[in-house]
Amino acid sequence: MHEDRFCSEDVICHCLKVTQAEVESAIVTSDEPSLRCVMRMTGAGTGCTACHRTIRSLILSQCPPASSSPTCVIR
Repeated sequence: MHEDRFCSEDVICHCLKVTQAEVESAIVTSDEPSLRCVMRMTGAGTGCTACHRTIRSLILSQCPPASSSPTCVIR
């Protein structure tokens, strides 16, 4: 019997099976977190694009708009 390595609730990008943990890791390790950066680092969002809103929300949760950090941007 085949078992997935993660629960379906953990998957952000269903096209490429990218998990929330992978997206969050890309956000916190990036010098300039953005949707484009997460797409490049994880592949998430490069399929049907339905996960773009969720990825942007995760970026905002890691780098709120009121942040004084010049590297936290949404593109």
